[in-house]
Amino acid sequence: MPLMKSLSILLLFSVLFVVAKGQDDYVDISTAIKQRLVTVSASASGQHYNEKGIELVMRNNGNKKIKVLIGYGAMFSPDSTEGQPFVLGEKMIVVLDKSRERKVLLQTYCANAHLHSPFEGDEYSYSGEASDTLKQVLEYMRTHNVSNTLAQNAVWYFTNRSTNSLSSVYDEDNLELVKYISKLTGDPLPDYYIKRTLNTDQGVLPYNPKVLNIVASYDIQLQEPKELTLGVYNSDNEMIQSVFERQTFKKAGHRFKVDFQATGVEPGAYYIRLYAKDEKLKETVVQVE
Repeated sequence: MPLMKSLSILLLFSVLFVVAKGQDDYVDISTAIKQRLVTVSASASGQHYNEKGIELVMRNNGNKKIKVLIGYGAMFSPDSTEGQPFVLGEKMIVVLDKSRERKVLLQTYCANAHLHSPFEGDEYSYSGEASDTLKQVLEYMRTHNVSNTLAQNAVWYFTNRSTNSLSSVYDEDNLELVKYISKLTGDPLPDYYIKRTLNTDQGVLPYNPKVLNIVASYDIQLQEPKELTLGVYNSDNEMIQSVFERQTFKKAGHRFKVDFQATGVEPGAYYIRLYAKDEKLKETVVQVE
């Protein structure tokens, strides 16, 4: 075998060995805890549950340095049965020298919208891992700098789907996240979106059922000029919010946006309707809790 070819093969083997060694140079937090390589205590940091809400104190139980991987989707459950669990929204490798400990603050999200947010100092324990799909979404949100509020609504789509549909994953400045989740899960994009406020104070239930706004959009192609009316109607067919009335639009493609101000209206069904004179062109039924 020629000398240069032999050297090339040897160099390639050396590079692959270094890469493989680098990849295996840490242990995941689950294994580290099970094998008692580290001791981990966790408590609520006092920050909001969709910020850096948890503080970990990690101690190396061995006599040599160890690297511990804490990945997207690591779950921490509270000692209290009424407290909300946390899911981690970031990844970190914690380096622990022999017999030493470190404190780290980590990005969290509430993993159950119907349990109370913690008080500072409430104790938590590592309890497992989120689904692979949620882990992918958490990584996407971290790498794309998604706001904490939007990210929290996305997490609740996976953990509390009965009350937080995909329509809750809305930010008019970031429509890419809901499209990403729809493509990843195969769930269809919603016909309309809901805006709610988050309760982030300590000791409260984070889920707020009251709808502030409902946002919908219509795309329409007019083959000739038409006089259109767009608005929100109640069950008695009364217009309670107008977007425009008897306005003429030319032959072309049009996109219309409706931002239904739902604060203060009675709970029930409402109808977003687009009319051409008396002809109903589009209708979306929305529910206000």
